[in-house]
Amino acid sequence: MMNVIMITMDGLRRDHVSKIKFLNSFIARSKFYSGIITAAPYTIASMHAVFSGTYPSRNGVDSYYNMFRFKKNKFKTLTQYLKDAGYNCTADVINDSILPRDGFDAFGIHDENKDDLAERHETLLESMNGKFFLYLHYSNIHTGLIKDVQKRYTDMGPEFFAMSKENKQRYEGYMAGCNAYLERILSKISQLGYDSNSIIIILSDHGVSLGEKNGERMYGCFVFDYTLKTFCVINMPGQPPAENHYQASSVDIMPTILKLLGIKLESNFEKPDGEPLLSLNENRLVFSETGGLGGPWPSHKNHNVFCARLPQAKAVYYKTPDKWEFYDLKNDPDETMPSEKPFGEAEKFLMAELKKRYGL
Repeated sequence: MMNVIMITMDGLRRDHVSKIKFLNSFIARSKFYSGIITAAPYTIASMHAVFSGTYPSRNGVDSYYNMFRFKKNKFKTLTQYLKDAGYNCTADVINDSILPRDGFDAFGIHDENKDDLAERHETLLESMNGKFFLYLHYSNIHTGLIKDVQKRYTDMGPEFFAMSKENKQRYEGYMAGCNAYLERILSKISQLGYDSNSIIIILSDHGVSLGEKNGERMYGCFVFDYTLKTFCVINMPGQPPAENHYQASSVDIMPTILKLLGIKLESNFEKPDGEPLLSLNENRLVFSETGGLGGPWPSHKNHNVFCARLPQAKAVYYKTPDKWEFYDLKNDPDETMPSEKPFGEAEKFLMAELKKRYGL
């Protein structure tokens, strides 16, 4: 059975993938799922959704304050499935709340301000033996955002939103670090021969604001596409490369990995929301949700912004302040013209689906 290496590029916007040379060379020989929508536009909720295959409102991690309230008795994680299949499971993360920890044999936490992540992760790759699952979290975009944006601006102040050109240039400056990291890690994987006996996954947990919407200087406050659009790249020996443009969700990643490994879901746990991406041949209805620490309506204890999305339409409900918005993504991809009433059958359908899923 294949080893599994998963790399999360924290905060990498989908529209900046083309700016990273070594990521693009990896995509060229892999399955590239370019239509992934994150289940939550901030890391803690996003990664619990990835590892459980379930949306935050079901798995319990539906706010920053609920980061340690994952419903482990109801949902079996990717790591637990792999551990039971005989894998040695190791992670290196930015803090101890990023992932559900059950199933890991080793759980390292790096100092994002001091550690050389490429060197640290190369060493981890060299230390692997037997059949293994290795999770690596690249956090340097996050580190830059904290220093350059969070500590300088506020969600509700005008300064950040008045300099979109500078914001874009600053963010693009982080891409060189992404490229250098992936060059070293992918080269080390090849040097060790793991590219011939491993499933290698590279994904993004969420995007980042460059000042598109007042009230969100980073991410996690709203559910606009600049933070929702992510991606997943899967490389498996013998698998031909291809790009799949269809819309899907980050909750589909765990079921996909289990399917590739021939590991069946256990019936004594609740069924995940996600489905394998391997047979993805049509757009899926997807949901996203969040409750930000900042923004106009902070919600630390529960999510209060909910979204249902089709490729050409989106419905958003703000529990605070009890408000609906609908977007025509085909004619208004930048989401500049919201309507407070559904203006077509797609929007009516999305509104009904949101009400059903979240009991609105």
